[in-house]
Amino acid sequence: MPLLTIDQAKEHTSQAIEDLFSQKIIGIKEAKQAGRHKNYFITLKSGIQVVARFQKSGSKVRVDPIFGSNSTIQREHHLLKLLEHTPIPSPQVYSLCEKNNKPFLLVEKLEGTSLDKLLKENNYSASLYLNFVKSLGETIATLQQKKFNLYGEVQKSGITSPNGQGTNNYLDWLSQIIKIRTLPRIDELKSRLSDNQLTQVVEYFNQELVGIQEDSNSKPTCVLYDLHVNNFLVNQKGIITGMPDIEFMQAAHPSLEISYLYLQSLSYFTNETWHQKAQETFFESFNKEGEHYDPNNQTIKRLENLANMNRLLTAVLSYNDRSPNHLDWHELYTKTFCNSLINTVETGILDRLGFVEPIRNKNGRPKEPQSA
Repeated sequence: MPLLTIDQAKEHTSQAIEDLFSQKIIGIKEAKQAGRHKNYFITLKSGIQVVARFQKSGSKVRVDPIFGSNSTIQREHHLLKLLEHTPIPSPQVYSLCEKNNKPFLLVEKLEGTSLDKLLKENNYSASLYLNFVKSLGETIATLQQKKFNLYGEVQKSGITSPNGQGTNNYLDWLSQIIKIRTLPRIDELKSRLSDNQLTQVVEYFNQELVGIQEDSNSKPTCVLYDLHVNNFLVNQKGIITGMPDIEFMQAAHPSLEISYLYLQSLSYFTNETWHQKAQETFFESFNKEGEHYDPNNQTIKRLENLANMNRLLTAVLSYNDRSPNHLDWHELYTKTFCNSLINTVETGILDRLGFVEPIRNKNGRPKEPQSA
């Protein structure tokens, strides 16, 4: 159910719109896009389009399942303001408003279409996809030029962690996320995994956290993290024009961002050759922007693997928590992610493409480009 009806959304935003733009609303519709907030596209008399963003759950604060960050409109307002005067294509903030105890944001409507839609309309073009990957490398390199003083969750009050204040040690922060946020929920999987398997998972994380060295050359970096292919807007050439959803932002090691890109945008096509080509194109573009990242460095590889294992476990917990009446693909995801989790614990190697395959199959994407 929508948080507000169309008429209610219009009634909530009309006065704020008139105060900001001296114009009336002539059109409003609910945006059909994912996210932890509900968006409405508003059209003004002059043709200007604005996005009104409300919390989906009303007064109840939602918490992201990976880092435990409070997904409030107020936090998103702060994050957007942090990027407002940077080259990152995030939406301009017009105002943080409130009516009848319902806070909402008014932000710029970014131009562009989703990568998935563009590729479908162009027979999964290889050149369009590589244009996107090159643009992605440039964008992430620019993003990672923004540094913080501590590792942790980015809040208006400062950088925080599950233990309170942020930390100057990335592994300390990641350890807190895993040991305080994720592993305490492991018993929820007793119907999925044996007692021995559950013990193996816990031991894997504990051993990895002790065995990895801190990357002393790294500084706390701006990481958006949730950068799946539908979290970008692109133009007709595949170049990124917008990143509308930044609510998972953390101050973290660059490997946290790169590790998840391996499982998402760089695995859009699950053919091994194309997965490798995407990585090569990404890092060539990334390094040209002045940032340096060595994907072959053993410490970085272990940091990537640890972050992805935590993501994998949180994915299993998230889908396992769904109602039995949810769609069949939820159950497929849960089983696949469980198998990936155990295989990685036993072999020490995460099969990235095996992780992505059910997502590709559900979305009907080919394993490789279908045209030049």
